[in-house]
Amino acid sequence: GIAVSILIFVMVAHFMFPSVHTDMIDAPSGIVTSSPRAWFIDPMAGMGVGHIFGAAIPGVLVAFLVFVETQVTCLICCSPDHKFVKTGGYHWNLAVVALYSLFCSFTGLPWMCGTPVPSLSHTQSLLKINKNVAPGEKPKIEGAYEQRLTNILIHGFIALSLAPPVTWLLRQIPIAVIMGVFLYLGFCNILTLQFTQRCILMLIPPKHHPQDAAYVRHVSTFRMHVYTAVQVFCFGVLVVFKMTKAGLVFPLMVGLMVPLRDYIVGYFYTDKELHALDPHGPIES
Repeated sequence: GIAVSILIFVMVAHFMFPSVHTDMIDAPSGIVTSSPRAWFIDPMAGMGVGHIFGAAIPGVLVAFLVFVETQVTCLICCSPDHKFVKTGGYHWNLAVVALYSLFCSFTGLPWMCGTPVPSLSHTQSLLKINKNVAPGEKPKIEGAYEQRLTNILIHGFIALSLAPPVTWLLRQIPIAVIMGVFLYLGFCNILTLQFTQRCILMLIPPKHHPQDAAYVRHVSTFRMHVYTAVQVFCFGVLVVFKMTKAGLVFPLMVGLMVPLRDYIVGYFYTDKELHALDPHGPIES
């Protein structure tokens, strides 16, 4: 579906509106750096002792942000609703991200990140969904195809994109088309988050709330809405920090959400309620 839509809109841009200027993907013609520089970056070049200690402060913030994004992606993809059987391998994920980020720091390549939207889309494509349910009920997830083949193939195709014929094809794709794909994936995946579902429930009468949801069974409607409102406020604060000059402390603000949830909000909610509203494992019925 997504590949077909990209092909259709690329043809629309080139054949139906050829006179309209659109920015295309700026793909290199080979394996080259983005600027005329050496592949290896000397971390000590032109750096004094003060620069090294000064860079440690934003370095810690960036490392924390990479850690949080990786863990959040793992938690979302390994949700109890997906009924995974194999272990998550969180420590291996962080080890690979750390080693790869160290390598990229010396070569000037982009750091690896969790990429929540593509990762969740990949996870959902592997789910075993039973659609033989009663009318009005949602399809039930029975498990997932837990394997490594699709990951290897995906990253193999990414490596294939470095080939000159493929890079020529990529340069024919408008950036607006790619941004539209990202918007579509983000919109589809955000509807599966419990936070989004609870935001929608704030506009729905309690009698129409899904009774099979743990946060509806274990938490009263008022307390559930209060918790959701606090999350919406915190999300708004993060967006403001992200979009202003104070964005440098964005990782710090993300870190402050942890004690806010555990010690301040947790003071007013029981462990059972917090586990239903913000699960980290299987939820007892």
